[in-house]
Amino acid sequence: MMDRWRQIQSLCHAARARPAGERAAFLAEACVDDAGLRAEVESLLAAADSAPSFLETPIVGMASPPSLVGRQLGAYRIDAPIGAGGMGEVYRAHDTRLRRDVAVKILPAAWAADPQRRTRFEREARAVAALNHPNICTIHDVGHAQGIDFLVMELVDGESLAARLAKGPLPLHEALARGIEVADALDRAHRQGIIHRDLKPGNVMLARSGSGKAHATQAKLLDFGLARIVASGVAAATTADVTPKTETGAVLGTLQYMAPEQIEGRPADARTDIFAFGALLYEMLTGRRAFEGASTAAVMAAILREEPPLDSFTPAAPRPLGRLVRNCLAKDPDDRYASVHDVLLDLRGIAEGDPGAGAFPAPTRWWQRAAVAWAVTALALATAGVLLFRQSGSTVAPPSLPPIRATIVSPPGIEINRAAGIALSPDGTKLVFRAGDTLWVRASDELAARELPGSAGAMYPFWSHDSRSIGFFLGNNRLVRMRPEDASPTFVCDAPSPRGGSWSVDDLILFGSRDVLRTVSATGGPVTEVSRLEPAYFAHKWPSFLPNGRHFLYSAQLREWKNAPMDLFLGSLDGTPPRRLGETWSGAVHALPGFVLSVGFPGRTLVARRLDVTANRLTGEAIPIAAGLVLISQRWTAPFSASSVGSLVYVTGNDTPLRRLTWTSLNGVENGAADPARFSELALSPDGRWAVATIMDDDRATSDLWEIGLEHDRRERRTDTHDDEQLPIWTRTQNGQEIFYSARRRGSVVDIYRRRPGDANETLVRALEGEGQPCDVSRDGKWLLYSEHRTGERAQNLWLLPLAGGNPVPFQVDRYWKTCGPISPDGRWVLFTSTESGREEVRVREFPHGRSYPVSRGRFPKWDRSGNTIYYFVEGGRLLSVPFTSGQTPVIGRPRVVFEDGGFPYGFAVAPGPRFLRLLDDASVPPPSVTLLTGWLPRNLR
Repeated sequence: MMDRWRQIQSLCHAARARPAGERAAFLAEACVDDAGLRAEVESLLAAADSAPSFLETPIVGMASPPSLVGRQLGAYRIDAPIGAGGMGEVYRAHDTRLRRDVAVKILPAAWAADPQRRTRFEREARAVAALNHPNICTIHDVGHAQGIDFLVMELVDGESLAARLAKGPLPLHEALARGIEVADALDRAHRQGIIHRDLKPGNVMLARSGSGKAHATQAKLLDFGLARIVASGVAAATTADVTPKTETGAVLGTLQYMAPEQIEGRPADARTDIFAFGALLYEMLTGRRAFEGASTAAVMAAILREEPPLDSFTPAAPRPLGRLVRNCLAKDPDDRYASVHDVLLDLRGIAEGDPGAGAFPAPTRWWQRAAVAWAVTALALATAGVLLFRQSGSTVAPPSLPPIRATIVSPPGIEINRAAGIALSPDGTKLVFRAGDTLWVRASDELAARELPGSAGAMYPFWSHDSRSIGFFLGNNRLVRMRPEDASPTFVCDAPSPRGGSWSVDDLILFGSRDVLRTVSATGGPVTEVSRLEPAYFAHKWPSFLPNGRHFLYSAQLREWKNAPMDLFLGSLDGTPPRRLGETWSGAVHALPGFVLSVGFPGRTLVARRLDVTANRLTGEAIPIAAGLVLISQRWTAPFSASSVGSLVYVTGNDTPLRRLTWTSLNGVENGAADPARFSELALSPDGRWAVATIMDDDRATSDLWEIGLEHDRRERRTDTHDDEQLPIWTRTQNGQEIFYSARRRGSVVDIYRRRPGDANETLVRALEGEGQPCDVSRDGKWLLYSEHRTGERAQNLWLLPLAGGNPVPFQVDRYWKTCGPISPDGRWVLFTSTESGREEVRVREFPHGRSYPVSRGRFPKWDRSGNTIYYFVEGGRLLSVPFTSGQTPVIGRPRVVFEDGGFPYGFAVAPGPRFLRLLDDASVPPPSVTLLTGWLPRNLR
């Protein structure tokens, strides 16, 4: 141990000999491979005023610290040294009371001189001891004897992961097994508010069990939480037993496994551990560190700017594993997994051979169906056409292509996310679409689609004019761009509540929002407003440049409905006032030679009309191209796109498909509850005998409320308006009266109404200032919980309205987008979703005031009737459940899959049993299909 003491003292003297401003850099360089050593030196330097004698002791001839072997510390007899590190010395010891061997860690001497630090350490060690997980080294005791602070831990027989990796990478199956165990341990700790912050191979033991040739190995995570506890000695005291904090700017951990935010001194959270876990998993798979360098500065630079090479994975490694590691190692915490539990679920799926594991669907299968031959042919013709078109030098008309219509039907679970949009490249050779949670690109010369990395949650993709880059929106507030071959997208600008974009020949991006249109250079820079809202409108959206890059089409949504939901305008970047061209039920795009494509209603027909730019008007009769397009009524858009070479792609079907209402038991047995209809949302009565549901009226493209008797399929219409009735809830007050509330979309705003079941009369409860919905009513009937996105604000927030009268009060108001869920049966908790972690995540919060706790990545949460289980949906339509135990600090258990196909999330309710009322797509109706069309223009108009 003497060498360690000499090393510590030497570093202390060397650091004190330097100016105060240079000490941090000196210690970072000197302790590059031993963050624990650096932490202890910094701790002793901070305590120098109260314990100067240690630093003033001469190094030469310094006596070795007295050996503890053979001594008794409380009930623990010290038998032999195991090792020493920056966090203290570790001994093998014997517990004389319980007659078992244990490990005793002797904490740094400076701790004994600081009562506040000792008290905090004991409190936080108790929190770690409460974890009680098979993959976490158990803490048995915390003691103080003979002036020595010590920690008593489980004695682990085995070798460290660091020692094992010195021999080379782990086999794939073993790396997955150990990774799952470490992720499981992290998940348990994070759920109890504890973050490791020094996850590395040296803190993972590969414990041996069994005997003879039957040895088994199990990962044991050491120093869980102690890196935070010990290294934060100079920090302010914590404010809660299970949430230890460090002063702002402190850089803690082992450098090669630090997240960028740790290096930059920003606050660490659970996503910091996810980054370190990604580095740990990478090293297990490859046998080398994810980030390396010849100096501290080089390692820091690698972490902040470089991506580790994923091509060094074993060829047997499944493709989703590389994506999982890449997502864990994202530089921006918002781009990582929202929770380590989501990492755990994906790792288990990969280990079990699930091809869709990793939350990355495999849409390539629907492109490989027999109909793909037609698509390849059509795209090949389009490709040939564009070459001729370019050689001709024409900018007026595309080449004449033969009419080919190729329809590709996608199987359930793999289909395109229709609301997110699709885009055909200007040269007609590539298609970008969203499937599941990410964007995929399909080229005409490839039989499979490729996923775009870093595109999770992307919306409304669009191509650059040269067909080389894609623009899209992330997180409902960021505009980014990337080429299909790039490793990650590049930030362009903030774009709150985006509604489509277009890329001009001058590399200018025009994008819409809930208020106005804006432009920005494709390389970033200042953002300029190019449209002004008139009083009659509340949104300008779905912009589309004309070929000249100066004029553009856009849709303006009316504050009050007329015969059609939007007006179509022709705008210009030169400041010329926009010219109204007519009405549209969707966005519109320009298609050579001089046509405007949009969707008309009824019939949801894609039509083309000539555009006279000189006269600023549409001329001639509308030319029908295809009928029955999907119309996303909530946003008034349709998924279709046109190239510059005479090809189109569009999606046909119904945004609100025919669905059947069914009861399903926990074991999956179904019993019909009502005949199929175009159901979109429902709420279940407290007694489970009735439901109130919204049903789409195809003739008006609006939905109305119906009451449905579930025991005899009796239906009674309760509303008959030209506005959309939405998102009903059904509640029972304390006096037994049953009431349901619903939202009514009225142009740009939503009104909340209430009515009694069986009664057509209604009462206006709240006229919102924007969009929103009712969530639930407090158990005493005094408060209505609702969500609202006020026009001009970036976030949707949660509010409480006193039903006896008065102004609303905030419930969850911050800068993140939130959607609401119900209040628990006992009235103590509220479920909601938030983007606070960077991904949509289910959270639970005390009612009416208190802190919130994460549940898992997901959406559309519901309580069971006992309040002991939370149900929620994840990508792919899976329904998960998680146990919930109420208390001062709630205990949230491990999620499990209830149904692989949970049905339509808005059409889901829980009844006692439990049994579930679900909306399921009617199998007799084919799913929406993607169609590629060339030669769409009649010959006499080409």
